[in-house]
Amino acid sequence: MIERGLVPPPEFDVPDPTFAPAQRSRSFGIVVVGLGFALMFLIGIAGGATDSGVGIGGAVVILGIAFIVRSIFAPPPPPAWHRGGVPPPQPPPPPGPPSDTIRP
Repeated sequence: MIERGLVPPPEFDVPDPTFAPAQRSRSFGIVVVGLGFALMFLIGIAGGATDSGVGIGGAVVILGIAFIVRSIFAPPPPPAWHRGGVPPPQPPPPPGPPSDTIRP
């Protein structure tokens, strides 16, 4: 248990549970594509208006595909330390030049 006022160590830092914008856009695009195909089916087959079903449902499918394409070209999310986490450790400095000279 953590005492009051103490900060947990960085190895227990839990990553942010929210999705990156690209993942959210991809998920939404898949749902919209499914909705478009459902509208295409309902209007075209159940309603008897095939041309209208393909037109309306196809437009919604294209909108969903646009969200999926946007998720592909979205920039990657920033590293966890930009969101308030702990920055990565710095590498050790490079060793100095060798000292092979002998002083008398």
